[in-house]
Amino acid sequence: MFISIPQKKSLLVFLTLTATSALAVESVDVKVSGTISPAACMPAISGGGIIDYGMIKAHTLSADSYTALEQKTLNFSISCRAPTKVSIHTMNGRPGTTAGADEGAGGAAYAPTPLFNIANYPAVGLGVDGTVNIGGYGLALADVSADSKDVSSIYMIPYIPGWHPKPSSSLYAHDSDTLTSWSEQGSTIPLAFENLQGKIQVEAYLNKGSELDLTHDIQLDGLSTLELYYQ
Repeated sequence: MFISIPQKKSLLVFLTLTATSALAVESVDVKVSGTISPAACMPAISGGGIIDYGMIKAHTLSADSYTALEQKTLNFSISCRAPTKVSIHTMNGRPGTTAGADEGAGGAAYAPTPLFNIANYPAVGLGVDGTVNIGGYGLALADVSADSKDVSSIYMIPYIPGWHPKPSSSLYAHDSDTLTSWSEQGSTIPLAFENLQGKIQVEAYLNKGSELDLTHDIQLDGLSTLELYYQ
């Protein structure tokens, strides 16, 4: 399973000035362009963003129910050169492959088995083996602090104004695409920070053994992309 983190950039300023004369019938444009860029922020994740479940013996899979795998944890951080407001957007790199459930507008499905001891937790897929979905996994963000202070997670739906308290630790949502940011506790206003730290927790599950061809090796192939947005 791989998690990669690209970065979104800047605000483009593009002004057009038109030079004319009261007697002129021709004109020429003078274009002034440039970029206003926020203080650069660098996201980082431990272990190269790789979650490796290693060798999973076929006989350990349940034939008639989903098999939960152990939780794994990665360290996550965002470092900025000056106090900056940012948010993250999580993209499902293996759409349509969540085993046992259909993905919604947010790119995730409600997992058919509890993840992090929570029913209906948003999950995305682990790729396919032939035409069969291999499984799924959830991503949770936990233990977040900014500039050594505890913060609250907030979210918004892109292109719709307004931030709200985040009801779930999940980096995915089922019903709508979302951005995740952080605020002072008790607030819903994104917080400017220089250094943010937290943990990304991963819990995966495998499809029913009866659905999979267990006569050959099956490669888990999950991919999530965390995009960094400036607010």
